[in-house]
Amino acid sequence: MTDLCIDIGNTAAKAALYRDGRLQKVLYDTRPADWDLCAVDRMAFMRTGEHPAWEEVLTHWRRKPLVHISASLRLPFRNLYETPDTLGADRVALTAGAAKLYRGHRLVIDAGTCVTYDLLNRHDEYEGGIISPGLVSRYRAMHEHTAGLPLLAPNEQIPQVPGRNTAACMHAGATGGWLMEIEGYIRHFEERYPGLKVIVTGGDAPFLYKSIKNKIFAFQKFLAFEGMQYLLTLNT
Repeated sequence: MTDLCIDIGNTAAKAALYRDGRLQKVLYDTRPADWDLCAVDRMAFMRTGEHPAWEEVLTHWRRKPLVHISASLRLPFRNLYETPDTLGADRVALTAGAAKLYRGHRLVIDAGTCVTYDLLNRHDEYEGGIISPGLVSRYRAMHEHTAGLPLLAPNEQIPQVPGRNTAACMHAGATGGWLMEIEGYIRHFEERYPGLKVIVTGGDAPFLYKSIKNKIFAFQKFLAFEGMQYLLTLNT
């Protein structure tokens, strides 16, 4: 069985090809029409942004079995969100990936444009999460909402605290605050969920992984794709 999992964001369209449940390759920044789908049996589709490729996906492959990722699917966990249908597709996929790959209490941290935290307990119950500004968003906010602060880029270094110039102070606030927030939430959940497994993913995950030394960390670059493929299997 060959599956294609398609993730449409704001700036990129990417896809993952699976054969018999195993990841074969990931396709980045290519037009969907360029993807070879002759042997694809099933497809999962997740749209979290406005990249124009999503229209191409639905036009080219409308005859393929297609599962739209959402909270209304059959899920590998019990959704305890107060408004279950409003849980975002990306968070559904990430939580499904955690359910597929790990057991026990699990905290998924997606370090991207936003930082999202999603908690799945050892009974496979989704208890909720947290949404916070991501690393780049913090720098942009300081620049766009003040008159005198420059637009800096994260330098992926643990900042000096306290800073001794404007740039150092901004790095301490943005990067330092980002790291301290994440560490604080990890400690918060560790106290309440013994043996908690923390799984990190997203564009800033490699920096996060190397900056916070914690034996309970697991880095999963393609966690969303793993969850999409799992949901595809459960719903076809």
